[in-house]
Parts: sequence; structure tokens; C-alpha cells
Amino acid sequence: MSERYEIREKIGKGGMGAVYRAYDTVMKRYVALKRLLPLEDTNLNEISQGTLTREAAALARFQHPNVVTIFALEKDDEGHFVVMELVEGEDLFQLLKEGALSWDDFKDVAPQCLEPLIAAGELNLLHRDIKPGNIMLTLTAAGRFIVKLLDFGLAKFSQQPSLQTLDQRGSFLGSIEFIAPEQLELEPLDQRTDLYSLGCVFYYMLTQVSPFAGGNPAETSSNHLNHRCRPLHGIRRDVPPQVSDWVMRLIARNREDRPADAREALREFNDAVRMISSVSQSREAVGANEEVESPTAPTVTAEPRSTLPNLPKLPTSNVKVPPRENRTGPVSGPIRAIPQSARHRQLSSRISRSLGKGGRKKELPTAEATPPRRLAPQTNWTLFVLIAIGLLVLVFVAILLMR
Repeated sequence: MSERYEIREKIGKGGMGAVYRAYDTVMKRYVALKRLLPLEDTNLNEISQGTLTREAAALARFQHPNVVTIFALEKDDEGHFVVMELVEGEDLFQLLKEGALSWDDFKDVAPQCLEPLIAAGELNLLHRDIKPGNIMLTLTAAGRFIVKLLDFGLAKFSQQPSLQTLDQRGSFLGSIEFIAPEQLELEPLDQRTDLYSLGCVFYYMLTQVSPFAGGNPAETSSNHLNHRCRPLHGIRRDVPPQVSDWVMRLIARNREDRPADAREALREFNDAVRMISSVSQSREAVGANEEVESPTAPTVTAEPRSTLPNLPKLPTSNVKVPPRENRTGPVSGPIRAIPQSARHRQLSSRISRSLGKGGRKKELPTAEATPPRRLAPQTNWTLFVLIAIGLLVLVFVAILLMR
């Protein structure tokens, strides 16, 4: 490794390399270094080192607030390594162990996950490995949560639809629980493939279980291909049905039934949120008017309807829960969603603790304040002297009168 970077600790290891926390002695900042494994160690059969170098350089030009920034691609005696932005936070896989996202949190997180895919679409870039572990929540100095999409290690630039990456043994590179059917079938991929994976992640955010997870990889693959999953609205009834339908549309079996791209998906989501807000405000206004109207005033009930334009209904004939033990946890009973305020305090505390790791300077502990001592009452000598003088004057006057 270059003398410029001081390795502090190993953060993790993936299919394409190991990631380290390091200190950049030139720029005086902490960075993440990803050591790319030798090609033979990754078992890739479609990428040469030169292609990997060109694609990493292209990723360095992919700048987006919700994507980890790549600073440089460098090389030493051991091979190539990537210098990246170090993100302090927690990924969704770890965060969701405490509970599912509340509707308010989901409403904030979902658009931030879609926006980088819009930018990637303009570069003909597919991620191909979207999963909870690749989505991190970090905290700004102002206390606002920011989503960071991590690890474009399997990303591919292509003007034409690309095929799924396999290793030399013919196995899939990617997370089987969040992989799209067309990836399993080795069909050409496009951005609707990433939307499917992200839709599975959205489902996971709200239920703590991936929609197609089975007891083993073969069963999970079969669930994807046969679209066996439990409808979201049957699990999280507190989530507006328009949004539940939208998530199910993202994970539709056929690509033609999904949004065309991330931009269309975000537009549909924003339209649904605006409509939900409008309906809520209308109901509040109706409730306020009912308080002053006559009790005999007629009540008008609006028929519920979908707020998403041209939203096709998903077939329900194959939508069922397979009889299995889900290794990520069964979907049964009420889902515990952590309220937004509690989630904010929870993540803020975790991130604050993580800032002390890896050579970062920790805040010195504040000494416990010593309670003030209670002092003994002080004698008022001035008052004492005045009283003594007054007594002497009285005695002197009394003596004079006695004479």
C-alpha cells in the first residue's frame, strides 16, 4: 500500500475485495480503501483487469450525493486499490434488526434510494447488487439522515442490455434474495432489473424479511421465478395502500409491469405521497366542518381508489406464502416499526459512538460537576457593633438622667 495511506482497520470483505479504514496523510482526512482482489480470486470470467480499471475510472466520474464518492484508483506492488469516501453510519441490514421502518422514515428514505439510480441511468450504469447491506444511512452535522448507495463492485456500463455476471463455476454473483428473475434466467438486463432489487429492499425495510426468501437458495430462486410472495398490504396495514401497491409493482414478475426506469418510479411515488397528503388534509377539513354543521347534515363517503396513474393490478393467483421456515424471519403477526423520532435518536447514538473508531479523536469525557458545598452562616459583625454602640449610648443616657 502507498505510504500516503495509513491503514487503521479492516472494515469488511466482499466478492470483489477487502475494504479498510485509512488515513490520507496528504489530504489529512480519513478514507476507505478497497483492495481489489486478483481476478482469479474473484472467480470472474467476463472482466479483464484493463476493463476493471476503465470502469473504476468511469465510476470516479459518477458524482451523486447518495452514492459513495470514488477519489482515485491507484496501484502498488499488490495490485489495484480504490480510494473512496469513508461513510460513518449503519447499513440497513444492521439497522433493521431493531425493527422495521416507520411510514414516515420510509417516506424519507425511498426517494433517496431512487435518485442515484436516475443519475446512473443517464450513464447507462446498472448496479446489479442492490441489497440492504449496500444501503447505508449516515448523519449530517445538521442532524439530517442521508442515504448512501454502496459498492458498485458488480456495476457495469453498457450501451446495450448486459447479462448477469457469473463466476467460473456458473454461480450467480449477487444476493439471491434480492436478485431479479431475468438475472436468474440469464436474460439481458436493464434498469428495471435494479428496480426489482430495490423493490425487494423496500419490502424488507417495511417487513424485516425479503419477499421471496426461501429455506435455501433453490427455493428462493423458485419463489422469484414463480412470484410467490405475500402482498405487502396484508402485512403493513399502516402503510398507505397506494404505496404498498407501488412496492409490489416494482417487484412484478414481468419487467413490462414495472416502471420503465427509476425516474418514472420516483414520479409515481411522489404522486402517491401528494395524493395521500391531499386526502388526509381533506379528511381533516371535513372533520372540522362536521363539528359546526347540523347533526342532520348528509354524510358523503368517497369511494377509495388507487392514486397511482395506470397502475396495473398484479395477479394474485400465484401470490401466497410458501410453507417454509424463512431464514430471515417469518412474516407473521404485527410488524414492529420504530417511530421516526426514536429511529433518529437510535441512529444518532450509534453513529456518534462509531465516530470514535479507527483513529478518530474521541471527545474527552466531561468531568462530573462537583455539587457546591453549603457554607456555614457568616457572622454579621457590622450589625453586632452597631447594637453594642446603641447599648452603650442607652447606658450613658440613663446615667445622666439618674444624676
